[in-house]
Amino acid sequence: HAPTAWARMLDQVRRWDGDAVISHEFYGAASAGQAAAAIEDLAPAHVHVVGTVRNLVDAFPSFWAESVKFGGTRSLAEFCAAPDDDPAGVWGWRTMDAPAVLERWTGERDALRTHVVVYPSSGSDPRELWRRFARVMDVDESVCDTARSTPNASLGVTEAELLRRVNVHLGPGSRYRVEAGRWIRGYLSQQVLVPHGGMPVVPADDVRGLLVERQQRAVESIAAAGYEVVGSLGDLMETSDATPRDPADVSSDDLLDVATESIARLLFDLRQVTRERNALQGQPARASHV
Repeated sequence: HAPTAWARMLDQVRRWDGDAVISHEFYGAASAGQAAAAIEDLAPAHVHVVGTVRNLVDAFPSFWAESVKFGGTRSLAEFCAAPDDDPAGVWGWRTMDAPAVLERWTGERDALRTHVVVYPSSGSDPRELWRRFARVMDVDESVCDTARSTPNASLGVTEAELLRRVNVHLGPGSRYRVEAGRWIRGYLSQQVLVPHGGMPVVPADDVRGLLVERQQRAVESIAAAGYEVVGSLGDLMETSDATPRDPADVSSDDLLDVATESIARLLFDLRQVTRERNALQGQPARASHV
């Protein structure tokens, strides 16, 4: 159904007599032409662009780890250094470079119809991001129950590095290739590795320095562009003094600990689903069948 998804969504929007919010993180990768075409498709609606911007020092490691959940094999340093000009390349700077994303979506339109929602600084009320977004939408923040939202749990630094190395054996051309969304992200990452609860990724000083430098340029660019900014751009420059926990520094012993426990979990899960399969097939639960 993917080829007709955009047309079906447009039909829903046109049949709705109120405001509509169309949102996905990968829209950030769109080219200027694609963005202009999307806005034109929504005519005669009065279209506004809303971008949520987060501190790169915090966001980029999480973004890298999310890419690994979808089969990525680049190290954090490689991921940080690599340019990406492909609109289909959703994992990289193309979607993380906020000024470039906002510029492509704004185009020749009035900059005041582009709004920047600043991700609150660490320690803020968890509902503050929603409050800022609701302010842009001009809706009562109580209209949504944010307590029912589902958190996207992050991989720990050791778990992320282990998964990155496993992905090398699961990629194109591999005899073990699997569906990334279902098996790498949905099962191995979320069900097996995330529950380990490892320490979060904190980039080493060299990567951190690059992120801070890019963040400074981003703040200056957004401030000069004339967009409506909700929240303080100063929040984007706040950085913690947490001890670096870079994936490149993970020890072999730490990787081995997580790997051996994960293999045990995989074996246990295989036993369970084999038993369930045998039961459905009417086979007795003898040792020879499990």
